[in-house]
Parts: sequence; structure tokens; C-alpha cells
Amino acid sequence: MDWLPGKRRRSSDEDLRDRQKAIAKLRERAASAPARNRPKLAAALNDLAIELAAQGRPAEALPAAHEALAIERELAQAKPARYRPDLATLLYNLGLTLMELERPGEALAAEQEGLAIRRELAETGPARHRLEVSESLNNLANTLRKLGRSSEALPLGQEVVAIRRELARTDPARYRATLAAALYNLGIAYADLGRPAEALPIEEEAEAIWRELVDSGSDRAISDLAVTCATLGARFTELGRAAEGLPFAQEAVEIYGAMFEGNPFHGRHLADALSVLGDALQQLGRQEEAQAARNEAARYEQGT
Repeated sequence: MDWLPGKRRRSSDEDLRDRQKAIAKLRERAASAPARNRPKLAAALNDLAIELAAQGRPAEALPAAHEALAIERELAQAKPARYRPDLATLLYNLGLTLMELERPGEALAAEQEGLAIRRELAETGPARHRLEVSESLNNLANTLRKLGRSSEALPLGQEVVAIRRELARTDPARYRATLAAALYNLGIAYADLGRPAEALPIEEEAEAIWRELVDSGSDRAISDLAVTCATLGARFTELGRAAEGLPFAQEAVEIYGAMFEGNPFHGRHLADALSVLGDALQQLGRQEEAQAARNEAARYEQGT
């Protein structure tokens, strides 16, 4: 909605101060009426941690995340059926925050615990629990790769794809995008292990889904299509098949060029796509065009 004349838009710091005041009041209430207010306090602390992390302040988010988790553990011990799903979510969020802080060893423990809970819930629960299992598996795979344990990450990525493929069969409108994301990540996992030929068909499947979603009018899928096209351009070139990769690289440049016009943030993405294009052109013996693409990439990398 439009802001009325004389009204001042609230800053994020003001919103945070209000959250912190509300948390202070909940602490007081939880001291005298814990059964009613401690669940509210845990939820408020978790919301605060999420907001701080979203603002790029994970170090400030961490104490709130730890406190929320400690309360949720107590609640889940007393009433597991009611609170264990929330405990798994808080562990998931803590893992994300710790990864933002470059603390993968600590993130790993939180993610493994959260995954174990979500697996239990998925055995008898609705489809959303299976999706949550796949999300936890995906984060755990990313953490293992960060720790240099890519061979352990690969089967997790394969399981993510299997879960989301099943979900997409039953409800394609809801789950096709999540399947495409899982396929893309699995392709990257194969490539990280030096297996680009196995990565290629998986990434091609992801690209086909993103293209289908874009063609059906999903604006949110456009950036995903762009990054997958850039990856395919690089992958084909890596495999000595630059002629097949060239159209994908060109399309990535075209998409990111349009996105850059609307938001300069995409300059770095455009630079990456231009570098991929330059590599493909180089392999095809089109030296002058390759150099021109690389020069343009350098300009966008430098923000000019």
C-alpha cells in the first residue's frame, strides 16, 4: 500500500527494537506463567534470529537462535508430538545461521539432529514432512561439501532428487520447481567430484523444467533458468562440446543483461555468464569474440 502523507516508513532497526521489547515482556510473563508464554518466547526469539540473519547480521542472530532452541528442547521433552516439528525447524535455521558465519562444523551437528527428527516425522506424516526432509538433506549436503566431504554429500543429493521427484509426480504445480533446484544441486555435486559427464544430463533436466516454468509465466524461475544456462554453457565447454554450450551461454548473457538493466546487483552474474561465453568462443576458435566477451565481463566485475 502507499504511505499516507505525513507518515514515516519504519526502519528495520525500529522494527527490531520493537521485537526486542516484546521479547523482554515475554520473558517476564514466562517467569510467572511458563506453560503459556515459553512457547511464545521461543517463537519470538526465532523470528528475531531470522530477521537479523535476513539483514546480513548472523552474528547477532546466533544468541537468539541458541536461546530459542534451548527453550524448544525443553518443550519437546515435555510434549514431543506437539513441539518436535518446531524443534527440527529451529535446528534447521540454526544450521543456516552457522553456515553464514562460516562455522560448518557446528552447523553439521545441528543439521544432523534436525534431519533425524524430520525423518521420524516423515514416516507417518503428510507430504510437507517429506519436503522438509529434502530441505534438511540439501543443507547437510552443502555443509559436507564445505567441509571437503563431497563424496558423502553426493548420496544425500541423490536422495533429495528422489524425494522431490516423487512429490512432483503427485503435485507437479507445487513441487516441480523444488525438483529442478534439487537436480541443479546434484549436477554441481557430480561436477565437484570430477564427474562432469554425469552432471550434464541432470543439469539438462533441471534446465528443461525451469524453461517450462518460465514459459508458463513464472517470473521467479527466470533467474534459475539463467544460472542453469550458464552452467550448461560451461559444462559443455568443459566436455569439449563448446558448439552445444554456446547457445546456453548466449542465452544466459541475454537474460542477465535484461536483469542488470533493472537491478545493477546482477552485474556480477552477467560477468560470470560473459566469462562462460568467452570460454566457449575460445574453444571454437573465435578469438576476437572471445576476447570481447572477456573484456566486457571484466567491466561488469569492476562495476563499470
